[in-house]
Amino acid sequence: MSTVANPERAPLLVRARAPQELVAGLEEFESGLERRVRRRTGPAPFEVIARADPTRWIPVRVSSHVVCAAVEELGEDRAPKLWRHFFAQRFARSPLMRVLVGGTIRMTGVTPRGLLKHIGRILQGTYRNLGTPRVELGPERRAIILLEDVHPEFLEFPRYFHAFSGSMEGICELTGHDGHASFHFDPRALRVRFEVVW
Repeated sequence: MSTVANPERAPLLVRARAPQELVAGLEEFESGLERRVRRRTGPAPFEVIARADPTRWIPVRVSSHVVCAAVEELGEDRAPKLWRHFFAQRFARSPLMRVLVGGTIRMTGVTPRGLLKHIGRILQGTYRNLGTPRVELGPERRAIILLEDVHPEFLEFPRYFHAFSGSMEGICELTGHDGHASFHFDPRALRVRFEVVW
């Protein structure tokens, strides 16, 4: 589906570090995955991602090629596992840090609920002009994350939301819980509803 971007709306951007770390982790997740994703996208998005300063903002349109190709390659059921792995490893890359971060989280009693309530800040630190995040904490082991007024560019690549679902599962994994996230995208309302249970 193709749409014309709203000239009044600022561009949809992602901090380059996120797609750089994703690209670096494709082979770590599954042997041959980077090659298969590159075959689907061609070299251009990988080159833009690799050349960018990690703190620079780049168009999500560029990273969407890699994200959507990974979803197509893995399938919609398996794809969130890539981002679950990516998110959990992003905060604790080495085995030593993984033990330290995991131990600290367990000792301080942080739960998925405690981290998910900050998902808005996490998203806003990674994305620009994404939309308005809102968190509704339900019963102890459930959270609803709403993205409202989502940037209209997402109409072109709604599979990108599988990455967000997997990242929310990664938050659960960081706290030692097995989480599951699902989403529903309402393109007419430009709204995404994620439900996370653990």
